Amino acid sequence: IYDKKMDSGVTVIPQQALIQFFPEGGDLVAGVESMVAFKANDQYGLPVKVKGVIQDGKGKELTSFSSEHDGMGKFPVTPDKGDSLVAVWKDEHGVERRTPLPEVKLAGVVLRTVTGHQKVLFSVARSAEGGAELKHLIIIGHMHQHLVYKAKINLDENFMSGGTIPTGQ
Repeated sequence: IYDKKMDSGVTVIPQQALIQFFPEGGDLVAGVESMVAFKANDQYGLPVKVKGVIQDGKGKELTSFSSEHDGMGKFPVTPDKGDSLVAVWKDEHGVERRTPLPEVKLAGVVLRTVTGHQKVLFSVARSAEGGAELKHLIIIGHMHQHLVYKAKINLDENFMSGGTIPTGQ
């Protein structure tokens, strides 16, 4: 950041845009599609419009993204084993930046949700890598410290499963 004094004695500080990435379910997992949310702000926490692309470690473009509302948006991405993903993006002033995404895990499970009318649809997908701990899962939902949903998920033969959580009551 630099200060530039103008004739009026006012100090102008150029905007410093920052971007954060949030994979749904917590992690990026090799071979499993994840929805990644992002939020871009300036140094004062105000939203910044951004657009850019996601590249793998070799510079191959995997997908593009742009903010939809208040510097926020989302995009799907399926990282490969060993990928180091980076966002190459520009802020509303055309300044280009590079920001790494969170580390890609070799093995894991990705939870995705979609809100519907009086229900939440969910899917759980696991990586091909990993042991028995990824094949039999329990999904639980808590609200106000009360258990409101519980289901057993069998990913032994399939890599993906899902269900519906009623939210009407």
